[in-house]
Amino acid sequence: MSPNELKDIILNDLEVRSVINQENIRTEKEKSEENYLMYIIGFIALIFGLRKIFRRKKL
Repeated sequence: MSPNELKDIILNDLEVRSVINQENIRTEKEKSEENYLMYIIGFIALIFGLRKIFRRKKL
């Protein structure tokens, strides 16, 4: 193999790895965004549930 062929193989490998890493970062960001959404929805549901409980106790 000539040095140029070796250089091309290494560059292609690095490009593929960087693309794979970018895709992994995107999926991790999407997962964390989904987790935040679920926490927010759960917190809102908890607040409404507590409001209903306290309203019933006052009556």
